Amino acid sequence: MACNNRRLKPYLLVLASGGMRATERLAIRLMVVDFSDSPSKVHIRREYAKTKVPRDIYMSEEATQYLKQWLDWKYQDRKIKGSTIKRQALGHDLVFTVYNANDPNSLYVKVLNEFERLLNVAGMDQRKDSGVQQRRKVTLHSMRRFVKTVVSDQVNQDYSEWFIGHNKSPYYSKSLRDGSCMQRSV
Repeated sequence: MACNNRRLKPYLLVLASGGMRATERLAIRLMVVDFSDSPSKVHIRREYAKTKVPRDIYMSEEATQYLKQWLDWKYQDRKIKGSTIKRQALGHDLVFTVYNANDPNSLYVKVLNEFERLLNVAGMDQRKDSGVQQRRKVTLHSMRRFVKTVVSDQVNQDYSEWFIGHNKSPYYSKSLRDGSCMQRSV
């Protein structure tokens, strides 16, 4: 609620509804966002996924609304020194860049700094007591843990592992030997 940053708010809402890793979200290009379905869908491309497995993530209606507002603002015409500059949305554009940057990793530091400023404003900048590094209690990764917890509580742990993109989840399976699965036809 305390976030009034035009880029950070949709970024956080998408993280909180889809359970993506922070850099996976920064690597999203316009061409992989699908607003035509409800809920809106984002395709995580394999080259940006930690596990190198592509997957689809769905966004909440609130995240979709703020993401559309961000994109409308980002691509609106600008007046600079009396002349109008038209910004054209291209499919390969990174969604969360302001300028035409192509490296999602360089965006991470900027978004992290914005997030840390937000935590300070919201009074949520406490740090953990343990460890050599004084890490914050709330991090960008907290959104991923939140999604994992909610999905696990509502469905089950195996599905939540799959949902957030873990590739070594403990999936339930039965062998053909135990007789409960379909027998091979001879």
